[in-house]
Amino acid sequence: MANAEREKLSRKHEKSKKSIAKKKIFIPHSCDSWYVYNRIVPLHIIVFLWVYVVLTLGIIAFGMYYTESNDVRLWYAGAILCSAFGLRLIIHWIIKLIQFTTYKNWRKNLQFTLVGWEKLGSESNFPKKYHWYDEVVVEVKLKNLSSSLNESLVKDALFLFTCNANKNFHSANQVQSGFMGDIRKTWSMGDGTIAKGSADGTVMGQLYVFLHKHLSAVQKEKNCIDKVEINYHGKIHKIEPPDSDVS
Repeated sequence: MANAEREKLSRKHEKSKKSIAKKKIFIPHSCDSWYVYNRIVPLHIIVFLWVYVVLTLGIIAFGMYYTESNDVRLWYAGAILCSAFGLRLIIHWIIKLIQFTTYKNWRKNLQFTLVGWEKLGSESNFPKKYHWYDEVVVEVKLKNLSSSLNESLVKDALFLFTCNANKNFHSANQVQSGFMGDIRKTWSMGDGTIAKGSADGTVMGQLYVFLHKHLSAVQKEKNCIDKVEINYHGKIHKIEPPDSDVS
């Protein structure tokens, strides 16, 4: 009886350990970390296509040399193409690492207060590929006595951001998170200096460009911005493109 009880407890303990092992423990990351940066500034599709087309051609050249022909020109062509692939990839990562050093300190160099960016990296599914927040609201608050011209400049910058953000909406399956149709909200202008819409990592990358470059340029020229607030509403949904569109 005692042995049976011990075996039962042992099996229960092993089952408990397995269930714990299956659960992935998420450790929050700083919004200024490589974890976040790499998800809002992904590998550009043009670079991706360029390097892998070149690599494919290099492999084909090597394959033709070893299987169908002993033409040394094919070997040299394969070597040159594969070397070009490696060199382009190395250059890409060097540039990205240099840009990351700028990203780590970009918030410290802003000439206005930024609230809400610190949320990035605090959740396991955001920012992440194909994971969309229902709605993100960006509000630019101007200083008192700001002129209508200054407000127009901020609105123009916001409008440019909404256009760039909407370019990052991939096509989606007809059924998303149990709902028919596209549940994401395209970016649009709200009242005053407000923009809102659904966001994934790439859209947050466009928001980074907007804050770091476009809005900062307005602030440097006019010194009219007091604060930018980013608020997140709703839930995070995994929205994948149709199978035919997944690269």
